[in-house]
Amino acid sequence: MVLFSDEVKQAYKENPQYDAPIVPVPAFSEEEQKVIAIQGEAITKHRDEEIAKFIIGKRDLSEWDAYVQEIEDLGVQELIDIYEEAYNRMQEAELN
Repeated sequence: MVLFSDEVKQAYKENPQYDAPIVPVPAFSEEEQKVIAIQGEAITKHRDEEIAKFIIGKRDLSEWDAYVQEIEDLGVQELIDIYEEAYNRMQEAELN
């Protein structure tokens, strides 16, 4: 009894070349996790709401710079810094 045709077997052999590379997720400290949870949630919520407004026309594209400032005021730079620090720690650990 044959479970797979030759075509299916060949597809399984060729498929890995099309898989996206696995990107490791950096480890965050407990404090970093708290910041990501609180600020990240606020930023994501605001982003989703405001982008929807831009898309449906409730917010004019001339307000884009104001939107960017709103995201910055919510602390996006702190999140970027946290991710960069965690990434750098991960890179250092891989090199050692």
